[in-house]
Amino acid sequence: MGKWRRRLLWLLAGAFGVGALCAVLLAIAIVGSPPLPRESAEMMEGLLAAGSEPTPFSAVLPDREWDTVCYLDPYDLPSRRLPFHLSEDLRNFSFQPSHRWIDEHENGLAFIDRRARMAHFFIVKKLPPDQAIYGIEGPRCLERDSALFKVELVHGLNFSANHLFFIEQVGAVGASTPD
Repeated sequence: MGKWRRRLLWLLAGAFGVGALCAVLLAIAIVGSPPLPRESAEMMEGLLAAGSEPTPFSAVLPDREWDTVCYLDPYDLPSRRLPFHLSEDLRNFSFQPSHRWIDEHENGLAFIDRRARMAHFFIVKKLPPDQAIYGIEGPRCLERDSALFKVELVHGLNFSANHLFFIEQVGAVGASTPD
């Protein structure tokens, strides 16, 4: 009888452990994704503060060297998507933060520094729509000399949300000119 009792206790303890783990995972799913890293939160504040006037990306990232800025979509892994977007081999680049997927309710901004062989990306939250940037539009990647952006409130049928627009400054060094 003692042997079966111990097995039953182990079985109940295992079931309790699995149940507790499921409860924690459910709570995380209900509450949402973890808070933004400090750098990403500062980037979001800078983007939203710039408003609807075309602003150079270098204004929100003045102390960092970079050559190209690209935006990333939900479910992207920067180390896999950036080589595709840039049509470049980035195998010898480091990615900061490393091995971080862009979640369902996020977009991303990646700043590529070719000299340092590094791509640094920032998380851009999509929700809540009035305090975040719900969508990103425009050319996928821009070179530093021609990289401008603006944030505008876009009105839809069900709700209004801020959108970040990538703008290529015409006439800038390295910028493409319309035909």
